[in-house]
Amino acid sequence: MKRYLPLIGNILKYCIITFLVQAIVMIGNSVYYAVKTKNKLSPEQLQNLINENIVLAITIAGLISFLIYILLLKNKEKNLWQVCNFEKLNMKVYPYIVGIFTCMAFISCSIAAILAKNFTSYKQVSKMISTGGNSIVGVICLVVFVPFFEEVLFRGLIYNELKKYLKIVPSIIIQGVIFALFHGNLVQGIYTFLLGITLALLYEWIGSIWVPIMGHGINNMMGVKVIPEIFRNIPMIPSLNIGIGLIFIVILLKKLKESIYEDRTVNII
Repeated sequence: MKRYLPLIGNILKYCIITFLVQAIVMIGNSVYYAVKTKNKLSPEQLQNLINENIVLAITIAGLISFLIYILLLKNKEKNLWQVCNFEKLNMKVYPYIVGIFTCMAFISCSIAAILAKNFTSYKQVSKMISTGGNSIVGVICLVVFVPFFEEVLFRGLIYNELKKYLKIVPSIIIQGVIFALFHGNLVQGIYTFLLGITLALLYEWIGSIWVPIMGHGINNMMGVKVIPEIFRNIPMIPSLNIGIGLIFIVILLKKLKESIYEDRTVNII
């Protein structure tokens, strides 16, 4: 047990930093708009205004946390860029990443459609995310900055930390659980667990942190802006979507793994 104490300590440290920074920024965001409007808005209007800017607040919190991670690693004479491995991607993997995480977004939206009826708290979260993505700034944050900061934390730092002490499979599962818990509600927890597993798997196979960053961004874009519109305009059977999505993901993962293996074999030869 003692040998795992540094692992537990480091993961707790990263998580506590993230939670504290995010809590402070969120409180600051609420106070800022409450003071700025000076009781000119109703409580509901004020909450809507806060929600419209919540993705930007999350991005600011992510940036602050990111800078703290850099300083923490620098004190240990480590380089964040090397720890996470910001290696350039081979163009061949791009179509696979787009396909896999488009399917993942379909699965996530379908899970949400099935479970949201029984979890009113998720409806509030869904509305908050949707409102936050209504502006150009919000979309950029959701698709670019939030995935970047979250992947550095969960795959770049936490997953790599787990691999120092555990085998790959338990490391992938544990980081997926932590990623799910981070989102704070059951419905999001279910589909972000599946997302986290897939992101870590591709990170492990390809090695570059740009893979989960890109995959996470595609998932957010499709899940917030594209697929909800499809669901609103075309009748869908969520359970069928999940099944079809899983089949396509398995096929694409198999093809991607074969492609990676072929490239490595050629390089060895």
